[in-house]
Amino acid sequence: MTEVQAKLGLSVSKKTNYLNTDYLYLRNVTISEWDIHAAGFSVLKYKKVLPEKELAELEAMDKHKRTVREGLLQKYNPEVAKLIISTLEDVRYQYVLQNSISYDSILSIKKDAFFLINKIPKKNTVFDIFEFRKKGTYTSYLQLNKKEFYYCAYNRTLETKGISKEYLENDNCQFLKDIQNFMSLAERANAIDLFRVFRDYRERYLNYELPLETYRELDTGSFRIGKYVMNDVKEKFKHDLDISQNYLNYFLPLIQNIL
Repeated sequence: MTEVQAKLGLSVSKKTNYLNTDYLYLRNVTISEWDIHAAGFSVLKYKKVLPEKELAELEAMDKHKRTVREGLLQKYNPEVAKLIISTLEDVRYQYVLQNSISYDSILSIKKDAFFLINKIPKKNTVFDIFEFRKKGTYTSYLQLNKKEFYYCAYNRTLETKGISKEYLENDNCQFLKDIQNFMSLAERANAIDLFRVFRDYRERYLNYELPLETYRELDTGSFRIGKYVMNDVKEKFKHDLDISQNYLNYFLPLIQNIL
């Protein structure tokens, strides 16, 4: 690790939300997600924001109730919200420092989590209070239209960041399943075979030959016909759909990144 990479790593660790734009596509790597256990409560405990009795009551609650209580506390006490943000900045900085995490190992940072590339931290407790736990492991990554796609070959699952809640609430997320299949195939197939698969998919997509749900927009979770946006469309109207959103924002960039 160079001195420049070390300094950059410490610098970006202060960012509450950060996405490394140097990486648009990664495959056959080890991406690990490390989250701070009970981050908000840990700040309250570390900074002694509440009396010991109230902290004990809060700690005894189940996760959902504790999260609601913490949210209300921040809502009615803006200084507490600011304290949580600033403290977690310090925690992330210390975590990067004590594990010598370089800039090129940091794929993404959330408020209380890191996504790291080919890096397994050894020191996962900060200030004797904040415990980083490994939440997930992934083998491929795609960044498309400022959305994040994390694929794990071990259990053949796909995790996403930034996809609309409306889209994910549908029972059949067909286009997302297709992205998962492409990422899985790309870990095993050669460029020629991948090209053939993409060529065939592109032709079928543009000719409206794929299942109707393929054309539900990732960005909105809806179908689009002209200026009209709707949650459901009958199969007989499939050829009237505007299918440009998924095609231009996701499928074409996906081909460019993977091939």
